Amino acid sequence: MESRPVMLAAELDDQMVRLFDTVQTSDGPALQWTLRRSKVLTPRQVMGRFAAASSATAALALVFWGRGDSTAAVFLLLCLAAEVSAVFAYARHACDRDTETLLNGRLFVEQHCGGKAERTELYAPFVRIEADPMGDGLVSVSERDVTLQLGRHLAPEQRPRFAFELRRALMTMS
Repeated sequence: MESRPVMLAAELDDQMVRLFDTVQTSDGPALQWTLRRSKVLTPRQVMGRFAAASSATAALALVFWGRGDSTAAVFLLLCLAAEVSAVFAYARHACDRDTETLLNGRLFVEQHCGGKAERTELYAPFVRIEADPMGDGLVSVSERDVTLQLGRHLAPEQRPRFAFELRRALMTMS
């Protein structure tokens, strides 16, 4: 997929960050928003840092064990077990994201959470977008009896902007 930036409306403030890109698909060009956690370590980075920390903890446990202090060694091994569970809990959600793609009158929403992915297809002309004007709540996207909450990976002040862009794109595509 080739990606190139595009602006939808001239009245948008130049200093605001655009949240979408235009991507080329086999069915033609599409607008796409990829909302993911910012400043999150990738699973590879997490594993590298975990390997370094666990190696130091295991070495320290061996030093105490060698000196005959088995209590400290057992405590350090319990700390190592806690580190393992924390890393697995973090890594499970490190790749969480929402991807919204507007293509040929359809809005495709993919929500990835903890290794589970859900894909929903909405008919663009009937999609309603509601955002909390204060930006504190999530953006609600609904069509008939389907309602999705989007924007959990965006900062609260970016959610109204996301709702504005999505609403504008839906009006342009319909």
